[in-house]
Amino acid sequence: MSDRQEACERLIANIEDAIESLERGKEECSLDDWDFFSPEEMEEIIEHLREIVAKLNVHLTAMEDNEFDEEV
Repeated sequence: MSDRQEACERLIANIEDAIESLERGKEECSLDDWDFFSPEEMEEIIEHLREIVAKLNVHLTAMEDNEFDEEV
């Protein structure tokens, strides 16, 4: 696995951790009736991060496929 692939995997893991934290934060804000961010705004941020993870996963798969093709 290349350094670029490892970096991509770490980035995916970090973004997934951020999503989990934001989900917990969204629940806490809803329970405590905070008005810093609306649940809709929080969900937009979370959804955008999920889209980034999906794109990174596609990119990572393409890198792995290219690496496999080079080995054959």
